[in-house]
Amino acid sequence: RWAHADALARNHRQEEGFSWLEGRVRKFGSSPRATGTWITWIQSLEGWGYPDRALSACIEAQAQHGSLPELLGFVVPFLARMGRWQEAEENLGVLEKAGNLPLFREAAVRFYRQRGDLPRSIEHAEGWVRELPRYMPAHFALIDLIAKRDGSRRPLELASRWLEEAPAHDEFEELYYRQLAGESKRKRYSLLFRRVKRNPED
Repeated sequence: RWAHADALARNHRQEEGFSWLEGRVRKFGSSPRATGTWITWIQSLEGWGYPDRALSACIEAQAQHGSLPELLGFVVPFLARMGRWQEAEENLGVLEKAGNLPLFREAAVRFYRQRGDLPRSIEHAEGWVRELPRYMPAHFALIDLIAKRDGSRRPLELASRWLEEAPAHDEFEELYYRQLAGESKRKRYSLLFRRVKRNPED
């Protein structure tokens, strides 16, 4: 869906792409399962420089599906980007009450990070990791936030511990490797050597 509209926009046919996405919304948008269709349309409008139209589409989506956690998880950081902080925070509260804790944690991480509140963002990122211990976006988010607060040493220690708990896990290895940027070449080579030995086609 996004790729088709994006391809049209890159060929100077933005309005055609927007109309196509809107048509999908009008066709499927009243279904509770159509949250992704609304989100794609809003993202496309915002991404191609039409925040006012994106906001209007968001308001319409909320009017139809404002209680759905999947939509709220998108709406919270979107409204924050639009500078509508109070509305974003109110929707974050609604999302918390909806009972989908991983979605709430993800939205809270993004909301508090955008607001510049690193301690609360980290607190929710830690909760997100606890809720989904093998979900890599949560781990990458937590590492990035801790690096902003504490520098490089603590993220390296944390990534090393995660890799010890899940040895030979490709994505944890990648996360750990990224933290080795300031370390010796020997450590980085050793990790890559083990990876290639295990996966010769890497």
